[in-house]
Amino acid sequence: MLADSNYNVLLWGSALVAFSWLFVSLRRRSRLAIYKLPGPPRKSWIYGCFPEIYNNPAGTKDIEWATQYGNVMKIPGPLGLDRFAIADPRALQYVFQAAGYRFDKDPAHRANGHLLTGPGLVWAIGQEGDVHKRQRKVLLPGFGAPEARSYVPIFSSCASKMLGKWQDILNDSNSTEIVVDAPDWLSRATLDALGHAAFDYNFGALDSDDNELARAYRHLLPHLLGAPSKNLILFLTLWRFVPDFIIKYILEDMSSERTMPARYTKQVSNAVAEQLIRDKRDAVALGQESKDILSIIVKANLSEDPATKLSDEEISAQLRTLLIAGHETTANTLSWALLELSKQPHIQDKLRAEIRAAENIRHSPEWTWKDFEAMPYLNAVVKETLRFHDVVQTAQERLAVVDEIVPLSKPVTLTNGEVVHELFIPKGTSVSPSLHLYNMNPDIWGADADEFNPDRWINNLKGGNVDYSLGMYANLMTFSAGMRGCIGWRFAVLEMQAFLVEALNTFEFVAHPDANKIVRQFCGVVSPNVEGRKERGSHMPVIIRSAPRASDDEF
Repeated sequence: MLADSNYNVLLWGSALVAFSWLFVSLRRRSRLAIYKLPGPPRKSWIYGCFPEIYNNPAGTKDIEWATQYGNVMKIPGPLGLDRFAIADPRALQYVFQAAGYRFDKDPAHRANGHLLTGPGLVWAIGQEGDVHKRQRKVLLPGFGAPEARSYVPIFSSCASKMLGKWQDILNDSNSTEIVVDAPDWLSRATLDALGHAAFDYNFGALDSDDNELARAYRHLLPHLLGAPSKNLILFLTLWRFVPDFIIKYILEDMSSERTMPARYTKQVSNAVAEQLIRDKRDAVALGQESKDILSIIVKANLSEDPATKLSDEEISAQLRTLLIAGHETTANTLSWALLELSKQPHIQDKLRAEIRAAENIRHSPEWTWKDFEAMPYLNAVVKETLRFHDVVQTAQERLAVVDEIVPLSKPVTLTNGEVVHELFIPKGTSVSPSLHLYNMNPDIWGADADEFNPDRWINNLKGGNVDYSLGMYANLMTFSAGMRGCIGWRFAVLEMQAFLVEALNTFEFVAHPDANKIVRQFCGVVSPNVEGRKERGSHMPVIIRSAPRASDDEF
């Protein structure tokens, strides 16, 4: 992350503090069940097993270890700072939903969030009074079901605009097919969709191959979080022992190849956010009505009630949060969907037939949310993509604010042979919820959980065998859960539906020769990347050709 000359002193200084902490806590550890959880053997005392996690395709080591040790395990970390990975459904329900703010975001992991978004919803923690509650209360009205459904024409329009540009390239190619880089195009299209829906603003990302804002966000996460070195992994683990003001200086002031793109993105997005806020305030003052999310926030700020107001810095932070969470995650998820559809033509054909059949009977000139809801296979493909290709695989670590007893759905055998049905989590202990392991758990999703199979949602509307109401959507943990659950999940689902409907109605997607070389690259989110080309960032070539027209009774 930083040049060795810049952070070696901090690194080893933090290590000394960590040694002291370990020495004091070793005797206490020996008596706690959580430190006797099964897990992989320690490969290195200095680095633990963390390099294996970060230097392999995202999720592969977690699944390998879960197969051997179960869904509640201890993963050896640097200098004995182990990670307690939890994917048990009952435990996740307790941590995310039942316990509320008693399991809050670990403050030690907030620095990156502040650099990326500022003091917004992702950064706020419940331990600081009502900051998170207040911010969420102000934002929620912009993300309700009626509001999200009203954005469908915007999603369809932006998808159609992107597809029109593909059609122009195809027409000019003198060929029946072309290759497009799906993440690049989808990132620009979803940024434009976000601009119109959230801010009533045209970013123009699809109109320019070199849009500054689109370019800044396109390469942000791979540069900041992709392919960490062993020393960076060690340093990030030791952050909990470094004072906040030093971390802030490192991330926001110290020269670094990794953090420079983040600071540039912050500068660009802040300038855009400030202009948007000024324009929106002027519009609201003139009585100009608009239903975009920013208008709702600005109107809420006219209230005298401090519980419904945000500071200018907080409003700017919410916009930056939406910019990073509201288009890159959806763009990457849609890219994964196109990859699966290109590799499994029978799924693509079945979905296209359903779309064509729905088009023949719809009662309005434009697609509506009701049309999407009436297409079971479309919803099955969306849900399966969100399950199989969850782009946020691990939630930020959760810190037990008080002593907690976490229930388990299945007993766990500790390394000393003791069988436990619940886990005592001492105050001040962090756990690492693994959303991906839950989404890939064969006990829940069946023996074929490691396969992309939309039919599981047709045969079982819940998609899996789970006795708990978990997650924001379809019993998946992709959007997290509880008061920390993704506020924009409806927005994302409807956007995926709209883009897939428009795309499959227009084009056929064919697997590129590199399709089997596409790997999951972890860089904050899981993005597609051609093996051996990490330097390109998110990248996934796919072949497109005009979709065949089908008979009305094909589906």
